[in-house]
Amino acid sequence: MKPTNLLSLGCLVLMLVGCKFEVDGSSSTSSPPGSADLNLKEIKPESVTSESTQKISTLLQNRANILKTTDGEIQQIEDHLKLLLPSQEYIGDENEWELISHGFLISLRLINKETKRRQMWFHILYKKEKDPAYGVEDFLDNYRGMGSNDVHYFILAGRVEIRAVAVSDEYKDDAKIKGILAAFNLKEIEKL
Repeated sequence: MKPTNLLSLGCLVLMLVGCKFEVDGSSSTSSPPGSADLNLKEIKPESVTSESTQKISTLLQNRANILKTTDGEIQQIEDHLKLLLPSQEYIGDENEWELISHGFLISLRLINKETKRRQMWFHILYKKEKDPAYGVEDFLDNYRGMGSNDVHYFILAGRVEIRAVAVSDEYKDDAKIKGILAAFNLKEIEKL
């Protein structure tokens, strides 16, 4: 995998922490929605600012361009991305996010707190340019996506690609995979 793709994935993962959504007009406070209806409405987190988004975007571009990123800068990227992830209320009290930074790759895992088993994993990749031909279908009206039914789904938000792959049987459902992707703060991710 190219270093630029790995950087893009890391950027996307970090942006997913801390956002909430409403499903059919009521707050979603449990596991990802199980129905095929993705009528989700984003509630923007208050702690994400345009200044912090620009700073993280620059750091992610530096990583994509194979420029040296310090440990402190990596921590800033991770802290910002956590603000863009689906909230604890959305993923459920039994699950938690695990963020792993390996060189140019930022990987995100949704794991069960008790068993430490992975439910899903995500890669966040930063692309130097937005690909107008990306994906085979519309995702939430503003984005493009593609995937394999009940296994994985990839979306492009601006120049950030998020790849979601279900691991546990509980999450091997298209509506759940797409639902958790929709719960990312895609509007802020798109700005990176």
